[in-house]
Amino acid sequence: MANGIKVLPKWKQTKTMTVTRKKLLQKKATKDKQRDKKVHFDLSCNTIVRYDPSSDHLAQTPDLNAKSATEQANEVQASLPCELPSFVKLMLSSHVTGSFWLGFPKKFCEAHMPKHDETVVLVDEDEQEFNTKFVVGKNKTGLGSGWKGFSIAHELIEGDALVFQLVGHWKFKVYIVRVNGVNEIDGALALLNIAPCDMNIDDFSIVVDDLIIDSEIPKDFQVKYYELCHSQNSYLHENLVKGLNVKLAAGVILQTVTVADAIRACKVGVTRDDFDTWDKTLKSFEELGMKVGFLRARISKLIGLLFESKELLETKKNEQVKVEDEMRIMSEKLCGLKDVMKNLDVEIETLGKNLELDFCKEANAPW
Repeated sequence: MANGIKVLPKWKQTKTMTVTRKKLLQKKATKDKQRDKKVHFDLSCNTIVRYDPSSDHLAQTPDLNAKSATEQANEVQASLPCELPSFVKLMLSSHVTGSFWLGFPKKFCEAHMPKHDETVVLVDEDEQEFNTKFVVGKNKTGLGSGWKGFSIAHELIEGDALVFQLVGHWKFKVYIVRVNGVNEIDGALALLNIAPCDMNIDDFSIVVDDLIIDSEIPKDFQVKYYELCHSQNSYLHENLVKGLNVKLAAGVILQTVTVADAIRACKVGVTRDDFDTWDKTLKSFEELGMKVGFLRARISKLIGLLFESKELLETKKNEQVKVEDEMRIMSEKLCGLKDVMKNLDVEIETLGKNLELDFCKEANAPW
């Protein structure tokens, strides 16, 4: 122990992250009183090592001067799954005072945002949602109404850096890096969502309410679940409601893996009912605290891709049938015209012969 900071072994850090996060969330409930308390963490692997208000007078603040808030926000962004688009926004005076307008990057909007005004939901580290108005204008595009409430609620100041991660249909997860040090509660919670970058399957244990439940989950499912957690740089079960039955918690994890496998294996022949069943299952898990938003986002994207394409395909097929009908009608008309032409040819030929005979007969008639 040095300077009030007890550095735990790597394996123990991994197994106690869930407990540490719960303690932090309890401290978050009395944020006004705890704002000045210190959270100490291991910068080498982005994991919380200790939070102990009683030893604040002994603690030393980590040296963060070497990195700006923007640089650390970029590191947070780099640790997020690349399949979910994100961007970093440095808070300027106009973002957190006065008009409280937050402009979005032009390229991000062109690639991922609607072309019209829309309600956008911001989700903070406590999973609290804030409705904001995404405004599309000629000269500026970004968040207007509702952004002020989010900014004030999180006490944002000029120089803070925020990471916006698009996790669903017009829904952003927002990670906050404070300009005055990520060792504050909010900054620690943001970093706590990121699992150790060097975590491997040997270090991985599933802990629920201080209990290791590895024995409840088959090894092949443990490996798949580890891969899911690693893909998100986060322990998906860390927010499960306290006191959840161990069997139920294990069942949630098993079913999450099963649904993830089903999503991976689905083909274009998958039905809407299948998607709805998977999404309802994951939604119920979210209500229990399971972090499966990325799976629901994948389902939403697949539904849009598949069924919008199917609708377009069906429209084109209908157009094809219509054109084929028109061609058939025209073909029938053409056949009728060919018969008329053939009859006219016969009549013309007959009239020509008769004219010649009649003419010669008349010309040679006796006087």
